[in-house]
Amino acid sequence: MLLGSAFLVLGFACAVILALGEFGRVYETLDSLNFVKPYVAAVGFVAALVSFYRCGGMRRRRWRSGLAICSMGLCGLAYVEMAKRAVWDAPQAAQNCEPLLKVMEFNAWNANPDVAGAAAFILASKADIIVVEEALGHPPIAALVKSAYPYQQSCEGQGCSTMILSRQAPTASGGLAQGDSENRGALSAAWMRIATPNGPFTIVGVHLGRPWPWPRFRQDRALLRRYVASLDPGSTIVTGDFNLPSWTFQMHNLQAGLPSLRSVGVIRTWPGIVGSVTSTVPVVDLDHMYVGGQWRIMDARRGPFLGSDHYPIIANLQMCRSIRIM
Repeated sequence: MLLGSAFLVLGFACAVILALGEFGRVYETLDSLNFVKPYVAAVGFVAALVSFYRCGGMRRRRWRSGLAICSMGLCGLAYVEMAKRAVWDAPQAAQNCEPLLKVMEFNAWNANPDVAGAAAFILASKADIIVVEEALGHPPIAALVKSAYPYQQSCEGQGCSTMILSRQAPTASGGLAQGDSENRGALSAAWMRIATPNGPFTIVGVHLGRPWPWPRFRQDRALLRRYVASLDPGSTIVTGDFNLPSWTFQMHNLQAGLPSLRSVGVIRTWPGIVGSVTSTVPVVDLDHMYVGGQWRIMDARRGPFLGSDHYPIIANLQMCRSIRIM
């Protein structure tokens, strides 16, 4: 009985946390609870299920069974809500497609002890475009790969750690920072426009600050939305470290402001390091990649551990002149 009560309390506590997280739609501070939403939901569902089997069938404990069922329901609904955004189908039919474009997104971490190893992987990957955040480590990762990626654009001048690296010369490029991006006084983001036979596309690399206190980076998110809204929604790529999991309401709101763009999928990238220990199983998707309707997503996956507290995202895309989504 004591064990069943303990599981009942645990399941109910998890359900309460999930319920409070729903108010993150209105109060950004409560959205913090949603950072651990999938794991709280899993623990709560299992705990409530165990409690139900231990308490169920006994008339005097019907209230416990009812409470366990309610807790299971709330935890299950949380997963249903997240599953709606977990996987995005790639276009089913396409015409006049370009060869594969390999894009890598990677927060290299300023304190990365193995920048040379990360640079070696980038060179070996043969990616066409690299979006790298915290690129000013020792030595700077952009300098180590410059021979293969001679076209480099940071978010402002030479002192910004968010950069886009390309093998192909862009037709235009620039930074979005309007102030001190390194001290979170401005949006740390850059863009690059590249020509193809099927028309140009623009890739935007972004590094949003940690969200606490929540209102702090509203202006950065608003600027990013406004800039992306000015681009061709069919050919745009937006990728980077957003410091928000996909299941938070703030990330939902930001994604809603990226018109006609779809995610390449939920890819968990953080943490790569816990203390001084390598984390082989990242649990949160802080890095994201969104593409317009002209892009066919061939595959998208998490890359290997490269010494950073983030894992990279690697995606193979095809740009198509006309596309039909089933």
